[in-house]
Amino acid sequence: MRSEIFVRRFVSKVTPDRILRILFCFIFCCSVLLFIPSLFMGSAVAQTATPTEINDHLQAGEFSVALKLADSLPAQPRDQWLSKISDRQYSSGAYQTAYDTAGMIDGERARSDSLSNLYANHNRPLAAARGGITESDFQPLIDLIQGTIQPDSWQDTGQGLGTIQAFPAGVFVNSSGVLSRIKGQKINGLTEVWRQAASKGKKGAITWPSPLRKVSLPRLERAAQLLTAQGQPLDESMRNLAGLYAITHLIFYPETGDIVVAGPAGPWDFDENQRAVNPRSGKPTLQLDDLVNCLRNANTHNGKFGCSITPRQENLVATKNFLASTSLTGRQWSNKAKSTLGEQDIEVFGIPRGTHTARVLVEADYRMKLLGMGLEKSIPEIPSYMDRLKLKPDGTLPSFSVVRWWFTLNDQPVSTNPDETVFTFSGSSVKVLSENEFVGHNGERIHTGKSDIPTRGFARDFTSHFSEISKKYPVYNQLKNIFDLALVAEIVRQKNTSGKADWEQTFFGTPNEPVNSSPIQSQLAYPMKRDHAATEVQSVVSEKYLRLRKPGNRRDFHILGVSGGVSVSSADRLTEAIIQKTNSKLADRLKNQTPDSQMQRWWWD
Repeated sequence: MRSEIFVRRFVSKVTPDRILRILFCFIFCCSVLLFIPSLFMGSAVAQTATPTEINDHLQAGEFSVALKLADSLPAQPRDQWLSKISDRQYSSGAYQTAYDTAGMIDGERARSDSLSNLYANHNRPLAAARGGITESDFQPLIDLIQGTIQPDSWQDTGQGLGTIQAFPAGVFVNSSGVLSRIKGQKINGLTEVWRQAASKGKKGAITWPSPLRKVSLPRLERAAQLLTAQGQPLDESMRNLAGLYAITHLIFYPETGDIVVAGPAGPWDFDENQRAVNPRSGKPTLQLDDLVNCLRNANTHNGKFGCSITPRQENLVATKNFLASTSLTGRQWSNKAKSTLGEQDIEVFGIPRGTHTARVLVEADYRMKLLGMGLEKSIPEIPSYMDRLKLKPDGTLPSFSVVRWWFTLNDQPVSTNPDETVFTFSGSSVKVLSENEFVGHNGERIHTGKSDIPTRGFARDFTSHFSEISKKYPVYNQLKNIFDLALVAEIVRQKNTSGKADWEQTFFGTPNEPVNSSPIQSQLAYPMKRDHAATEVQSVVSEKYLRLRKPGNRRDFHILGVSGGVSVSSADRLTEAIIQKTNSKLADRLKNQTPDSQMQRWWWD
């Protein structure tokens, strides 16, 4: 009787709404009970992963699980397993995933070796893929989802909170970011991530003007290395260093291993000579080819490189004899003098011929000679040598000599803070030196170490007004960019040598020579662009009419055969006497702005 009363009372209290609530609570509790053990199981697996477990998943084609297990290991074994997984992915036909996995390797040397191996086998025929579904690899699907559905909302590819990961039975998506990962995500090196980093930053597009843009050289190297390994061209933003058109700072961040160049940046257009030029400032952008050239030169030639345009010895003898014996005047005299002096040889040292760097050096040097001889229009602040040329006090012409002007590094181009983590570039790193050389009987050029007033005056004014002449001729800003990059490369080399920095430059550095002429055993290296290189150029000859203050007032002419070049020796300039200590507020602020080690891009504002 009592049980019947209890049942009737209980049933009377049960309503449809209460039944739904009870059912919902039951389902929720079951879900929680099932989900919590899986979390602990996953954590336990990650902590106790063994080589056997990873290898079992790898052999079964379960790449995503193998990757998750490998990622829990310490740095060196982690990189070794990532390399093995990448090779297996590639051999199974998962090419893009293989490159992505290799790009996740943190060790520079290990990553370079893995990508070099993939690159060497890129065009080799692969064994026929096995039929059927033999692997549970969700990474391609994950990449597709992240690249298609609101790319900026994912932790892996943007600034959002969304996460996505593979489970043994499927893919778990949490786009709202309610469940976050226990372990911080490393830079994964995905190709699409790097491409997004090249086109979009935290504060806006890469083409936006910025007073102080920062480019991490190791991260840039990593991004460029991954693209090249896949046979893809580098982004235009990489080749133009994110639009930087000057370097104002070089910053070392030991905490993250970043080496950052910083300076003003913005969009770029191409002028009639195909130079990438910032439209607002008119200054050319810094070039990745020049940076790589300077890095390689610093490691192999201690920062010494340049070019020279040199008259030929036999032609100097003929020209000297012609001037002493000729009775020609006017155009006949001029034409004969030019043909006698002939062509000059172009020499490039310390850097490869035909590269962008070499072309800039030669063009800057040759154009300076044209300006000095009055054959190209200069600016009022820099009169030509011919405009300065006058008769000697005794009323005679100056002696025949070879005038030398050449570019070199300026004094005190860089300063640094006390702990040498922030280097500041100020003023112009370029200056012009001069000398008058005498020509011996056999055409040998005799160095004097001195220069006359017109020669010295042109060099002095060119240095003092380098900024103004650079506005008229952009090649001189390109030359300054190269000089600044040479200083950057030498500072990096010195810091690496002293153990205060650790950047191996496995891609930007000097490539290893192939072993036994086998390209497969050679290191994957940055592909330097090269064009046809000129080896000789017509001598710069100019003439000026001067009336001699002698009986008869005979007319005469003066001719110059100009030599010189560009001479860079960055190691010699970077001494304790040159690098002055500074403690500016900006340097302190930059020093404390440590980059986010998980940030997946190589530049930021």
